[in-house]
Amino acid sequence: MEDLKIFETHFRTRGIGVSLVKESPKTENYKEIKGTSFCQAVKLAHSEPLRVNKDSLSCPGARFVFGLKGAGPEPVIKELVKNRKISLNTAKKMFEAPARFTKPFQWILLNQRNADMYIFLFNPKKVMHFLTLYQMKGELFTAELGSIMAMCGEIAVKTLVTGKISLSFGCPDSRKNGGIQDSELIIGIPQNQIPLLVKAIKAGEN
Repeated sequence: MEDLKIFETHFRTRGIGVSLVKESPKTENYKEIKGTSFCQAVKLAHSEPLRVNKDSLSCPGARFVFGLKGAGPEPVIKELVKNRKISLNTAKKMFEAPARFTKPFQWILLNQRNADMYIFLFNPKKVMHFLTLYQMKGELFTAELGSIMAMCGEIAVKTLVTGKISLSFGCPDSRKNGGIQDSELIIGIPQNQIPLLVKAIKAGEN
């Protein structure tokens, strides 16, 4: 947890921890919220730890990427064609790439300090600095970007499934409901990457 604090202090930004679990911890106080989208829940979690039962997710896109039974891409494809004027063929192709969470779970825990992954909102300058730190680890950063299911699919689920850092410019829903400012991008970081990034931070300070 000390590494997470160092990382947050360095970037002057607090991350929101995300974990998917079968049972909600009985020893910790997580307020349950119902009938919400994932991105809105992340926004609300900035003020207190929250838990969301996966069956109460209201967004069709989030229900799809989190692997809920019977949740297909059809409602989102229909919305893309009708409201965003994207061709049916292109809309279908957009669902060929998104990762889906397939392991069993029941609860989404948010604002957990010892979490599986963390969501951060960075401005472009912080993203630039973040990429420099990432490259100091000896790796190159690559990203596949889209314009739908940003916080739930491109960030949370992709990071949890691949175990890799994810980047997103957001989507209309996440910017409207998730409190993302026009000047911010979203980054998802697996827990095991935080110590490596902190090591790069310390190396850069010496």
